[in-house]
Amino acid sequence: MSQTTGIDLSRENPYLSIWMRPRATIRGIINKNPSFRVLPIASAGGILQALEVEVLFGAGDQLSVAMILFLCVVLGPPLGLILLYLGAWIVELSCRMLGGQADSREVRTALAWSSIPFLATTPLWIIRIALVGKELFTFEKPSLVSQPALFYLLVATFVPEVVLSIWWLVVTVKALAEVQRFSAWRALSSMLLLLAPFIILIVIVAVVAYFLVKNLLT
Repeated sequence: MSQTTGIDLSRENPYLSIWMRPRATIRGIINKNPSFRVLPIASAGGILQALEVEVLFGAGDQLSVAMILFLCVVLGPPLGLILLYLGAWIVELSCRMLGGQADSREVRTALAWSSIPFLATTPLWIIRIALVGKELFTFEKPSLVSQPALFYLLVATFVPEVVLSIWWLVVTVKALAEVQRFSAWRALSSMLLLLAPFIILIVIVAVVAYFLVKNLLT
């Protein structure tokens, strides 16, 4: 595989080039300093991940929006760092099974910088909180039931998030391929290999749950 020419960080902005030239961007960062802004990016991502957790568990049923945001800002950064280091270790093991050459530090660089499209969802969170406030974090959402227009506005904010999530995956595959010194297809295969046990577990649980429910109803 041919050597990728990294970008010159003194002339190009990696926050912009990572979108369309992930391999060259990651190579340029690694050539300069593999730790370049990795921790701040991972910490920022942790805040968004904390917001997702708060929505999933309906934190608004017990906490105010101000307290939810405060907890996300305080607990999000360490959460992001933990997930980065844990994820890099797991990805490194998976990639090595397919001949990957990167060490944990390079994998962390790839995972952190490839999350820039994920960080681009920040304005969407601001819009959602402005639209429905605390109800974004509660299980019951009476305002959305009584106001269909508000419901559709909220749903509309998830459309660009889906697009950004897909691009996040594309950038991640390219970034991992660069640090591992193999093709994007092999990088994708390593990610599928990593996810395979979880997919199998989900399928097993779903099948068991189906038969349990079926037996209870008959």
